[in-house]
Amino acid sequence: MSTAILIGMNQGTIGDVADQHKVSRQRADQWTKEHPDFPKPLRTSRVGNVYDLDRVRAWATKHGVGKS
Repeated sequence: MSTAILIGMNQGTIGDVADQHKVSRQRADQWTKEHPDFPKPLRTSRVGNVYDLDRVRAWATKHGVGKS
């Protein structure tokens, strides 16, 4: 089950970002470190950083990375 379902429909962890864009968790995590304009987490939960998946999707589209 996606953690996005537990956290909120448009929010998710780096694992959800990876799943959404069909990349490994490691690759999605690299995006957060290599790209200063990658969306900042909304908050940190016990399962990790929580991202706005709509903002991440827009960022990925702008940069032509992953597969939405």
